[in-house]
Amino acid sequence: MYPFLDEESITDNLDCLYTTQKAGSMQMPPLEEVEASLSPFQSVQTFLVLALGARILESRLSVEFSSERYLATAMQRIGTLALHDSIEGLQIMLLLTISSFYFEEGPNAWFLVMNIIASCLDLGFQRRGVNVHHPSTVSKPINIHSRLNLRRGIFWSAYSLERTLSVVLGRPLTLRDEAIDIEFPGYTARQGDPAGQGASVGSSALTPESARSPHHSTKRARVMINPYAASQYSFKFDQITAEIKLMIYRVVNLPNRFPWPTDLASWQPDVRKRCDALLEALRAEFRRGLRRSTSDGMVQSLELKYHHCIMLLYRPSPAITRPSFESWKICYESAVATILINSELHRFSKLSNSWLTAHTVFVSGITFLYCLWVVPKIKQDTTLVFFKSNAEACINLLKYLAKTWSVAADAVGKFERLVHLTSESWKSGANRPPSAEFVAGQSLLSMAQGQEADSNEPAAAPVTDQGLYTMEEPTIGMGGEFEADSFFNELGDMSSWFDLNWLLDASAGFGSADDGATVTF
Repeated sequence: MYPFLDEESITDNLDCLYTTQKAGSMQMPPLEEVEASLSPFQSVQTFLVLALGARILESRLSVEFSSERYLATAMQRIGTLALHDSIEGLQIMLLLTISSFYFEEGPNAWFLVMNIIASCLDLGFQRRGVNVHHPSTVSKPINIHSRLNLRRGIFWSAYSLERTLSVVLGRPLTLRDEAIDIEFPGYTARQGDPAGQGASVGSSALTPESARSPHHSTKRARVMINPYAASQYSFKFDQITAEIKLMIYRVVNLPNRFPWPTDLASWQPDVRKRCDALLEALRAEFRRGLRRSTSDGMVQSLELKYHHCIMLLYRPSPAITRPSFESWKICYESAVATILINSELHRFSKLSNSWLTAHTVFVSGITFLYCLWVVPKIKQDTTLVFFKSNAEACINLLKYLAKTWSVAADAVGKFERLVHLTSESWKSGANRPPSAEFVAGQSLLSMAQGQEADSNEPAAAPVTDQGLYTMEEPTIGMGGEFEADSFFNELGDMSSWFDLNWLLDASAGFGSADDGATVTF
């Protein structure tokens, strides 16, 4: 998903280390031998790769592989390196960023990504046609095709990480897509290709440079898909994420200074069609080109990116504070799908044990609970049994992640109590007034604000013609009385860990676009 390393170079570095040992020994050679065999940049890269690999194995096998020792060894050697002006330095910073997702005491990911983006801009990595002969710290020459792909891979990996963190942390985008015309890694120009459109995805052909790689035999090349296909699809979803952020998640709208399209009614379904087309294409590509067991992990990871885009597109936003019922339903379905995909990955020991995963799982769980409370009509398409099954899948994931991440450890107890509250309310089956649904939504908003609602303040008044669940058909209440502060009291202030500010976007009026109200932009 992040093709910023040259696989052949990393393999050569590891071979250089282990071939110096006695036959049959897989022990890491002494540090003095490592430093004698590899350059400072190569040794740091190697230790970071080993740290990440060991960390993943530790999570999957519950066996100690000294991942923290490898990371500490790399960190001790970084201080003397100039990381900002070379491909190898940027590769190290990207490895550090990914390490921060997997190690509790890892470096600050946002700070690193901002520095990587700045360095890429200094080196012109975002533009095609800029001189690619940047200073190299490695004595072994790399052919022009491989170096060009490294340059592309470094930039687009940084772009992807920045887009991901901007959503997770609620930060603004740092670089607009209009300033980028560099192609995706693995891209080869084809006659008629428009300029500045990145790479074409969905092609099973190997690129010329990858076809010449010693890792790809002629026989294998005939059946193997483009080795950059997964990252290309991933970057396409990242571009859609950026478009959604710029269109409907702006803090201030300045139409007189920066004209923006205002036809959200046609734009929103168009974005979904593009997401659906990418999803359909990647499923066909991977399941045609690789064995099922090999491709499933890639497909599931990309499916998670798809649902990430869909939830971002349809949940409440500054531009669309009152989504339609159909939007709420789509958001609910993607939240549940995200939990079930992660549950399937966990079942086969493929789940990424990172704080990003903990964030994704918890926010998806809160999202589908939120949708059920504020749009009870959704319950007509599901049952309490399925609700409990989905909630249990989310709880099990949080419990697994809680072994490593304190954020998940704190969240699991809160989420369990919320699920119990929701389940008991559902089972009561009493017909309760519509105002109770608004109160439930208001309590979730209080949670996002990180402060307790004033108990002396009157609850939201019932709305007859406007509301999140004002539909032609009668709605089904959750049942039973619901205390205004129940959700808030259970969750407390999660604002330092999770960006739940999107819940605040519904506070402009618990309404639905179905009620005929005008959506402001």
